[in-house]
Parts: sequence; structure tokens; C-alpha cells
Amino acid sequence: ADKTHYGLPQAGSLSHDLLEKRLNKEGYYKSLIVPGLWKHKTRNIQFVLVVDDFGIKYLKKEDLDHLVNLLKRYYDVSVDLDGKEFVKIELDWDYNKGEVRNNVEILLTLILNRNT
Repeated sequence: ADKTHYGLPQAGSLSHDLLEKRLNKEGYYKSLIVPGLWKHKTRNIQFVLVVDDFGIKYLKKEDLDHLVNLLKRYYDVSVDLDGKEFVKIELDWDYNKGEVRNNVEILLTLILNRNT
């Protein structure tokens, strides 16, 4: 949540609305079909946003830089160019095979065992 809203019950919603306004101003928009998916009007970039975690697909580094620089104007941002983790899910990319492996099965087993 944005520091100006910390502690309010509606802090998440207010912060999301502010982020959406900032993204829209720079040409980003929400997909009408896929919840959480964002695209840009002219740039070949799209991302999903889950709470404060962005999963970004881009072809040109300049498009990534555009998004990252926009976010850095307002937020403390760190970037993992290897894409090794998204929403606490570890990702192992094999670009040659066009595959990604993850640790969801391990996480689910740990969660299920913890709750029994």
C-alpha cells in the first residue's frame, strides 16, 4: 500500500486505483478479457500484476525500461531480469525448449501438510 494510505482498510484499493491512473496516463491498460493482465497501446509489452508482484513479457529492453522507469518515479522497485520468482513461485526457464518449470507442487504439498 502507498505510504499515504497505510493502515486504512481500503488502502489496497486506493493504492491500486492510483497505480491504475498512473499506468493509464502512460498508455497502459487492463485487458478486458483476462483479469490482472495489462498491455500497452503501442509497445509490445504485457504484464500481470498480483498485489505488488509484476510478471512481465517483453521483446525490447526499451519497452521494459519504459515500464520500470515509470514505476520507479513513484515506488521502490527491484527488477529480476532472470524471472526466477513470481508470487513466491520459483521458476526455471528453458528458452530452448520453450518451457518453464515451477515449484507449485512442492508448495502445495507443504501447505496441505501444514494444515493437517
